Order: sequence, then structure tokens, then C-alpha cells
Amino acid sequence: MLLCCWATASIALAQTTGECGESGNSCTWAITGSGSNLTLTISGSGKMKNYNNSHSMPWYSYRSNIKAVVIASGVTGIGNYAFYGHLLPSVTIPASVTSIGVEAFGSCTELSTVTFANGLTVVGGFKNCPKLTSITIPSSVTTINAEAFSGCPLASVTIPASVKVIGSSAFGRCTELNTATFANGLTVVGGFNNCAKLTSITIPSSVTTINAE
Repeated sequence: MLLCCWATASIALAQTTGECGESGNSCTWAITGSGSNLTLTISGSGKMKNYNNSHSMPWYSYRSNIKAVVIASGVTGIGNYAFYGHLLPSVTIPASVTSIGVEAFGSCTELSTVTFANGLTVVGGFKNCPKLTSITIPSSVTTINAEAFSGCPLASVTIPASVKVIGSSAFGRCTELNTATFANGLTVVGGFNNCAKLTSITIPSSVTTINAE
């Protein structure tokens, strides 16, 4: 008697959901859509975890096909490198988010529109976004981190009175920047190195420290 044995193939599917919260927080992620038009949704509550580099986020393998990121209300912090190098044309930051980490949206080469809600206090993470030509910083922001918008072709920037600190190279290499407006209230300023078109600025009397770069 001839016995036939059929092996059942085990196919490993890429993960499409998971946890992405800092310890003690309940942020989760999920990929929806198909093909080259995927949406990444971050939901839950609290802060996202910080990632160590540009390829350590769990959705890294999908990065070229993620065309939209939805950050749900309840998420309070966007982690370092969270969406680095993704091909996002735009992003909206909800009012629940108070901080945006280092290079969170760094090198997003298609990113041209960023909408911040009032509630954000610490902004960073948009280094080397070559299509980001305009931003509006909400009046809730107190700190613009080092290299926050470095390498972005911003033509002008207005710093609201709420901002106390502008980090080193925050607007460094913004080669199209020709106007920077500061409000009284700023105490630490830096961050405008290698801005070839920025020929004149007025430092408010509230400034106590001017950092290199």
C-alpha cells in the first residue's frame, strides 16, 4: 500500500498590528489598505516609545507604501524616528500630542504639509524634508528642539511668544529662509546657521543666551 504524505506549507505573514507605547502607556499601531497605498494608524493613550534609529520601528518594512499616518486623539507623544523616511505627503498632529521626538518625521521626502494643533509644547523631528516650505508654530509651543527643521526649504518663520528656547541648528541649512520673526519672551536662541538668505534678524530683549549655530 502506497502512503502519500502532504506537507502543509507555513507562510509567514508580515505583522500588521502591534504595541508601540512607552512603558506604562497603551499606544498601538495598525496597517490598513493594500498595495502601495497603506495607512498607518497610531491609537490608544500616552506616549509612543522612542526608536533608536531610522529602521527600528516595527512597521519599517511597510515604509515605502505608507502614504498616510493617522494619529488618534489620546496619543500624547510621538517617538524618536517614528516615521523617519516615510513617503507621507501630509500629516496632522492632534491636540492631545504635546511632544514630537527627534527625527520623528526626518527625511520624509514627500512631506509638504504639516498641521499642528494647539496643545503641542515641544516640537522637533522634521529634519531634511525637502518639500516642507511652510509651517505655522502654534502658540502652545515652548521649545523648538535642536535640528527640528534643519534642511527644510522654509521661506519664513514666525516664533510665537510662548517659545522660550530654540535649539541648536533648529533652522540650520534652511537655504530659502529670508525672514525670521521673534516675539518677546524668547530666552535662548540658536539654530540659524547656514541660512544664506537670512541677512537680518532682530533679537528681542528677553533673550539671555545666544547659542552657537
